[in-house]
Amino acid sequence: MTPAQGFAPARLIESYQGREPEPPAPASENLSRAESPGLCFCRDGVRYHGKRGCAMLSALIGVLIIVVIGAICFWAIDKFAADRRLAQLLKLLVVLICIAAILQRVLPLLGVYI
Repeated sequence: MTPAQGFAPARLIESYQGREPEPPAPASENLSRAESPGLCFCRDGVRYHGKRGCAMLSALIGVLIIVVIGAICFWAIDKFAADRRLAQLLKLLVVLICIAAILQRVLPLLGVYI
């Protein structure tokens, strides 16, 4: 790596030798296509649109994980709960927790902050 790329020991060596280190590249040159606002880019065959597309994909993955964990909890409650009323209450609790977790991930994408 060169000093312009931000390798700190090389900067220290240059300043020790009496030379002024090269300034880092301007921020506009460091922007990749993924970070530049308003540009669509393609990575691994999936099209994103800036940070909002990545946030939407992350929220979708999070929601899917929550649904899978909720389904596993439902299975465990059916298998191990001895009393039917207790099982229904536990399932209701799982549903409420899953809905709250999904809303926690989706509402900020819609601009609602609680």
